Amino acid sequence: MAVAFTKTLEHSGFTVVAAQDLAPELTFEKAGILTKTKPARGDKKNIERAIEVSHTIGAADIGASVVVDKQVIAVEAAEGTAKMLQRVVEMRKSRKKISGVFAKMTKPGQDLRIDIPAIGVDTINAVADAKLRGIVVNTKTCFVVDKPNVIKTANKRGIFIMAVDE
Repeated sequence: MAVAFTKTLEHSGFTVVAAQDLAPELTFEKAGILTKTKPARGDKKNIERAIEVSHTIGAADIGASVVVDKQVIAVEAAEGTAKMLQRVVEMRKSRKKISGVFAKMTKPGQDLRIDIPAIGVDTINAVADAKLRGIVVNTKTCFVVDKPNVIKTANKRGIFIMAVDE
């Protein structure tokens, strides 16, 4: 639907541009850790696996988000990110240990003019409630809704946010 709308606009003489190109401050502009909490050595394999799986499911147009804790424990599909994370919260609510990561990555070939991943405070809270250690997103291609509050909430909840150039 969005692709057809974009094509209609372009055929009518309009130029469709990506919001992040006009307002890069709506994204994490540089790679790195953006929070006080840093990934632990043990998080590295989960981060790498989450990025790999996110790219795989994205290329197959299944979804863009994944949760990994030594193994893939959740994959986003038509339900969307919030419902996927809620499943993980329910699955892990009696769990004491905090481990694993959530990755929300750009899909290969995604038209970033009309369809861009996003995270916000609700995402941060869901990740923390799911007893995950952190979040991995792409630089420049993931909207951060209310960035100062997102970082503040992540710091308060003790999770890391990592932006990567993947």
